[in-house]
Amino acid sequence: MIRRFFTYHPLMKLFSLALACGLWFVIRGEKLTEMSVNIPVKFENLPAGTIMNSDVPNTIRLKLRGSKLRMAKMNEDFFTPYVINLEGSKMGHNSFGFMPKTSKCHFGVSINRIQPQNIHVLLSKIMTKPVTVEPRIVGNPMPGFSLKSVQINPTQVQIQGDQAQLELINVLGTEEINLDGRSTSFQGDYDVDLRGYRANLLVSTVHVQVEIEEKTGTETILSVPVKWTEAQAEEIKKDGARIQPETVTMKVSGRLTQVFEIVKNPISPTLNAKQLNAALRGNREAVIFLDLPVAEGMKFEVEPKAVKLIYEPKQPEEAQPQEQPQQAAPQP
Repeated sequence: MIRRFFTYHPLMKLFSLALACGLWFVIRGEKLTEMSVNIPVKFENLPAGTIMNSDVPNTIRLKLRGSKLRMAKMNEDFFTPYVINLEGSKMGHNSFGFMPKTSKCHFGVSINRIQPQNIHVLLSKIMTKPVTVEPRIVGNPMPGFSLKSVQINPTQVQIQGDQAQLELINVLGTEEINLDGRSTSFQGDYDVDLRGYRANLLVSTVHVQVEIEEKTGTETILSVPVKWTEAQAEEIKKDGARIQPETVTMKVSGRLTQVFEIVKNPISPTLNAKQLNAALRGNREAVIFLDLPVAEGMKFEVEPKAVKLIYEPKQPEEAQPQEQPQQAAPQP
């Protein structure tokens, strides 16, 4: 039998032996290297009525050793998530060890280090609590505008977690609501910010309405001319009268954009036509009150509130020089 083994197809057996030896030397001659990969951790079958009340890692770090050729394709995408089955876990502390056999590796690649080697999960009884939500406002509206009101709906949300964690949470904020550059009211749905807490939201968003209004203010304009019609001007000039003073100081109050516009282009007060006409007909001096400009949502004040119609005194006519009688020339 042994003799037949060496005499039956001896060349083929020698070739196979030579090939195997060659492959063995190639593999032995390959330079070994190390690399690290992160495997995602996934939890399944959380027992009903419980919550994980501990910081658990999202990944497991593996340190691999093998040839460059064999590890060329073994990046993080090569591995599937490591699943931890929580079914049947008890309340309190539970420990789960990483099982290398569940992670596939190429032949000749070994796992040298696992971090962490054990994953600890603390299961607690789940509880529910209502918590007030407040909008988190940042930034400022455009110049001349201000925040008038913020309405949020619902004003409370239900959160779930263990009792110790829920006792730490009394108020939650929304994600940032930025007012920079805004001049009009707006609304939208915003996420409730639960970062930093081990709890779950039953409702994760709230509706927020932000009302922005224009600021109001007062500006003083000096030397605003008093206005009258062309017909009134001709009548005043014809009668040798004038208005004193011809300019007044005006205060403008209202929405700032309109106030600033009026400061740039002042609106003049006008003479009360009824009082002016009566004074001109009577050819007498009088106090004429001013009619203020009218603009929606604006308030005007002037100082003084009235002007005087004054007649200039007439200049006396100059006397004509009398002709001196000519004296007769003396007779020779």
